[in-house]
Amino acid sequence: MQCEEKVDKLYAWIGHDTEFVGHDIRHDYLSENTGRDGKDYLWYYDGTTNAVIDADGNICEDCDRIDELFC
Repeated sequence: MQCEEKVDKLYAWIGHDTEFVGHDIRHDYLSENTGRDGKDYLWYYDGTTNAVIDADGNICEDCDRIDELFC
């Protein structure tokens, strides 16, 4: 899945408009990260919403799983 497709899917999932992707990147709400499992993810976290999407388009909002991947 291409990066743009992942962003579109993630933003649709969390109910955000992709118009704000640039803003979200500048404010570190949206970032690319490699998890402890060695896979690459797009991670959206704004203090309230916390969700990741992997290269296959699988979305996870489980805070414990996200902590395992990145914290």
